[in-house]
Amino acid sequence: SVFFFYSFDVLDVLFSSPQSLKGYQPLAILALGVLFLAVLNVLNTAHEAMGHFYIPIISILIGMGVRIALSVLFINKFNYGINSIPLSTTISYFISFMISLLLLNKNGVSVSLFKSVLTPSALSVVCFGIPYFYIYKNGILGGGFMAFFSCNLLSFLFYCSMLALIIMSIKRQKCNYKQKNS
Repeated sequence: SVFFFYSFDVLDVLFSSPQSLKGYQPLAILALGVLFLAVLNVLNTAHEAMGHFYIPIISILIGMGVRIALSVLFINKFNYGINSIPLSTTISYFISFMISLLLLNKNGVSVSLFKSVLTPSALSVVCFGIPYFYIYKNGILGGGFMAFFSCNLLSFLFYCSMLALIIMSIKRQKCNYKQKNS
């Protein structure tokens, strides 16, 4: 989700063509979708660990159907242009994420959306914003690639810690579930 904040700058560092800078909006939209996709992968892994192999397939297939339908709708009906596909992709990731989360809760694993997803996400946004605005925008470390690399390294570390918190929350809930049913 860090790319949401500086998608324009990422394209500026990677490509020198002014034409490539037009792609910052789709990149920013897709950056939000990556957050849902990352958590969806963790939730799907929890389903598979519990022996429910069909649930990830169902949530992804429903998400694919939504993505196709919304892509056609956004392109033909609303004329969103270049942002149509990233927007439909992000919405489909969110829907797949919600289906997986709801089915995980239905199967007895109580995952607090606030504790395990929203709180770490909000903290990561703050933590990603700080390196971006102070390191990259202010030219600390000389700006350019080194600052860009530093921001991404810090972002990666915070992202890993967010996933670790989610996994620990799921494991804790699974232990509580096993203790209740023993």
